[in-house]
Amino acid sequence: GRDPCRTRRPAPSHYGLAVDYGSTTILMQLIDLNTGSVIGEEKAVNGQVTFGTDILTRITYCLENQEHPAKLQHSTVETFHALLAQLTESTGIEAAKCSVMVVSGNTTMVHFLLGLNAWTVFAAPFAPVTVDPGFLWGRELGMDFEGLLYFVPAASNYVGGDIVSGLLELGIHKKEETNLFFDNIRSLSMSYKDEKIQKKNKSCDLSSLVAGGGLEPPASG
Repeated sequence: GRDPCRTRRPAPSHYGLAVDYGSTTILMQLIDLNTGSVIGEEKAVNGQVTFGTDILTRITYCLENQEHPAKLQHSTVETFHALLAQLTESTGIEAAKCSVMVVSGNTTMVHFLLGLNAWTVFAAPFAPVTVDPGFLWGRELGMDFEGLLYFVPAASNYVGGDIVSGLLELGIHKKEETNLFFDNIRSLSMSYKDEKIQKKNKSCDLSSLVAGGGLEPPASG
């Protein structure tokens, strides 16, 4: 007969969160960590838009008053809270009790959430406070979240964790042939940034190309 000691028991429920932390929209997924399947997904406008529709305006806002960075950070946390509540409502799973949340965003956005000086990303000598924050408890950021947050590391100030996430998802670092990866980020002000990664002969070249209203052709008609 069958050895009862070898009977597999169902794995306990184990959930995590994945966050696409954009400057305009934040998207949060609830993931079954046993299977990798997406249980639920919600998105919301980033609360930071109250302080500026583009990143540079938000940085300026933070420089104007020493209390402004905390207000910007709090608006971000409140957006996260709203998404946690929406996921709980839509899935019946208490999202705030997940063990881990993986956050992917550009370097400046991560500075905003951590309450760090984001001007360091744009100003000489272009040395961000951090490109690899690692793990932080949710409560350290003022979140009603019991687990750990992990921030996908950036490669540089202008090649953030959002780009690194894309490279990992596509497995470009494992491919032998030459590859190009473009990420177009268009803000509400219609300015955008293109970031390009070229991989050839096991090397990886990264560049950031900035475009805006002054660099785009006028609309026809």
